[in-house]
Amino acid sequence: MYRILIGSLAALFLMTAGHVVWAQETGSAFYDEGVFAYEDGDYLAAETAFRKVLASAPNNPSANHHLGKTYIKMERFGEAKPFIDTAWKGDPDLTDLAFDRAFLYYKMMDYGKAAALFEGVLKEEPERVLAGFYCGVSLYQIGQYQAADPYFMTTAEKSPDLKTKAYYFSGLCLFYMGQKIQALDKMTYVKTHTESKDVRDNAGRWITKIRAEIKESRPYRFQIKLAYEYDDNVPLEPTDQDDLYSDEKDSLILGSVAGEYDFVNQDNLILGTGISRFQSWHMDLDEYDASDTALELYGRYLADPFTYSLQVSPSIYQLDGDDYLFTTQVRPEVSYTVNQQLSVWLSYTFSNRDYRKRAYDDRDSDNHEVFLDTVYTLGDDKGYALGGIGYEYNDASKDLYDYGRLTLKAGGSFYLAYAMRFGVLGTYMGKAYKNDDAMEDKKREDTRYQIAVSLSRQLYYEWLEIVAEATYTKNNSNINDYEYKRKVAGIGLSADF
Repeated sequence: MYRILIGSLAALFLMTAGHVVWAQETGSAFYDEGVFAYEDGDYLAAETAFRKVLASAPNNPSANHHLGKTYIKMERFGEAKPFIDTAWKGDPDLTDLAFDRAFLYYKMMDYGKAAALFEGVLKEEPERVLAGFYCGVSLYQIGQYQAADPYFMTTAEKSPDLKTKAYYFSGLCLFYMGQKIQALDKMTYVKTHTESKDVRDNAGRWITKIRAEIKESRPYRFQIKLAYEYDDNVPLEPTDQDDLYSDEKDSLILGSVAGEYDFVNQDNLILGTGISRFQSWHMDLDEYDASDTALELYGRYLADPFTYSLQVSPSIYQLDGDDYLFTTQVRPEVSYTVNQQLSVWLSYTFSNRDYRKRAYDDRDSDNHEVFLDTVYTLGDDKGYALGGIGYEYNDASKDLYDYGRLTLKAGGSFYLAYAMRFGVLGTYMGKAYKNDDAMEDKKREDTRYQIAVSLSRQLYYEWLEIVAEATYTKNNSNINDYEYKRKVAGIGLSADF
């Protein structure tokens, strides 16, 4: 009896031991199969193999680790986490596990946790370059720019392959830390050394942005423009106050220069002065050559999130070399930064218009305009959208020229491939005169529709830009003499210093 019992137990032991050995051997085979599939990029096959291993050994640290890595590659981050956690509990010293765990939190956009874990990896493996790079990116994502930048610099020193990426993020950190000259150097390096077109384009856009802000912070600014234009309905006067057009076509050259100088340039206060000159030269209709010379006094006060501005600008318009109109403009404005993407401007403009010829004295006026503008930034590499509404009232010396005008506008500026920028602006104006027209027994009412498009690109020199523009205008009126259509197209260069 005892012999039978002992024999049965021995047989059972041998059977169980054989099953364990078989399971171990089979599990090892499935594990190897999963590793090979993972390395070949066949993540579905890898998932199947590692699942078979875990069916018989659910706590196997290596199988859990590799299944978690597989799900990370498949961007199934929520599924990856429990397997990475199980592996960590089982054997935190597994090769690459600490890095993969940190990387998982990075991909899950838990950047604070990711940064802490990457720092832990670097304590154990200080030469692990990717850990330093992703630690920097994680810190950048949570706004810790000063802490992030050293990681990018270390990455650039240790890895030539990652240098352009590291410099790109270093440039961003420096920009947000206010070190714009150093940021410009980094982005310039990226643009001239990267092989990626997308990175090159993004760096170019940041260069443009940084240069603009550097220029804005300088005490001086200077601009020159020169353009060729074709106009199929040349205006009779240098302003659009009365919508007077010739119904004649012509080509013309446009030129302008403008300069500003800030005699007070502090963090929250800017006071300055400027001067500008505009001139048009028609090929045939030189009697319509127009110019505008303007002086400017301005001030801006920043009380974040508000900015208060005041501009005073006298100017003289000339037509065919003779004084035509003298204006004095006063423009207070307040802007409100709602968040990083949305800003709102509210402005009031007073203009005193003094026509220099006695025949036009009846048109002298005080003009009042209130405007509300909004700008929504789509992203640093996408552009912005804008919209606005305004109302203008013109109080003339003779009641005949009194009018009210409603303006609506919408458009935007959008970045395209090859560092180009596309702009579009649609405008509606509804104008109603207060009194009967001199020649018609009714009050004049106009509706103007205008669409303007532009395509621009900065040239090799960042301060030089080529711009192509086209505008279509249609003005409807209840008085036939004031109905017109106008198409204008041109191309020019703009230099900003």
